[in-house]
Amino acid sequence: MAGEETVRRLIMYSMGASSGLLLMSRNDGYYVKSDAIIRGFIYYVVFKNPQTSFYLFPLPFQIKAMYIGVIMATIDVLSGKTCNFGGAIAAMAL
Repeated sequence: MAGEETVRRLIMYSMGASSGLLLMSRNDGYYVKSDAIIRGFIYYVVFKNPQTSFYLFPLPFQIKAMYIGVIMATIDVLSGKTCNFGGAIAAMAL
């Protein structure tokens, strides 16, 4: 799969999976903003190359991609935003 096709599929799968998770988890009319597309791109990098290191802007040291993925998943679980896991599902599907 080439670059444009990967991005296109990642966006569509992220939107579909997060919408499905949102419909299954929220039935009280409460609005939840989904960041599944952005998280899908980040999880895609994490799953393809977990040893990649990144500089996060205010921190003066590098953090491995797999730790960033774990931190994001923990934040989503603790905040109750299960629809954000649509990006992780899409990244695993690709």
